[in-house]
Amino acid sequence: MIFKFKREINHIQAKNAASNDELRPVMQGVLIDTACDVVAITNAHIMVLYPIEIIEKSSEFNCSIPLSILNIKGISYHSYLTDFVFRIDITNGYAYVYEPNADYLDNTTFLLRQRIIEGKTPKFLEVFPKEKSQISDIGLNLNILLKLLL
Repeated sequence: MIFKFKREINHIQAKNAASNDELRPVMQGVLIDTACDVVAITNAHIMVLYPIEIIEKSSEFNCSIPLSILNIKGISYHSYLTDFVFRIDITNGYAYVYEPNADYLDNTTFLLRQRIIEGKTPKFLEVFPKEKSQISDIGLNLNILLKLLL
């Protein structure tokens, strides 16, 4: 799978949203599900979703890549994460980061390579309702809310 981020990621926000629980190493990374066009960072209490543009999808899989792969800006002249191309190679177990104009099918021209975190990733998309009809509106009266707050 080859993808790019559609919007910039705040590395501090991503680090705070990721888990630091060593018993769940998969939650310490960026969760990727090829069935959708978002990646997730979560600690089971907070979830941050980032939209991605899938350039090439070879097969369906879920995986987690280390959060440190998002801190790529320090080793390149590009200043935005949206400039880089990310490639997940599930067969050899690595995630690669490439410059925007690099040959991202070449395993020698990458900027950064990280091993995919082993383990079963959570099904983070099941948290959200699939159909809009399942989302209910909450009728809220401002006067009642003020009475409750005071």
